[in-house]
Amino acid sequence: MSRHMLNALLISGLIVTGAFGLAYLAAHGVIADDQREISTRSFNFTAALILVWWSNLAPKRLRPLVEMSGDPAKEQSVRRLAGRAIVIGGVLSALAWVIAPFKLALPIEASAIGGALIIVFLRPFFSRTWHRLS
Repeated sequence: MSRHMLNALLISGLIVTGAFGLAYLAAHGVIADDQREISTRSFNFTAALILVWWSNLAPKRLRPLVEMSGDPAKEQSVRRLAGRAIVIGGVLSALAWVIAPFKLALPIEASAIGGALIIVFLRPFFSRTWHRLS
């Protein structure tokens, strides 16, 4: 198993363990209702920063040319677009958990990350349309 895969599994495990741990503590009354907002904000802020970190690394990790099925330049272009879009969505998500009122933070986060994913998934459509117009 590669070092990158091991790091990804470790961080994913910490995120899931943290979420279950906070839910367990809240269910057993260890975290009071007024502290529940702080723990939710801090956990989601940390998750957003991890998303920013991973999506920033995505365009920088290149596969060997023999493993690529298509044009390497197109694949790198897609990686750059996806990385930039998700970094922006993650930064907006982190800001939402720090700045926005608690009831609005989740919808803002979902809109920011969802908008980034829509941009990534609609890229092939816009790419084809752009080439037809020019």
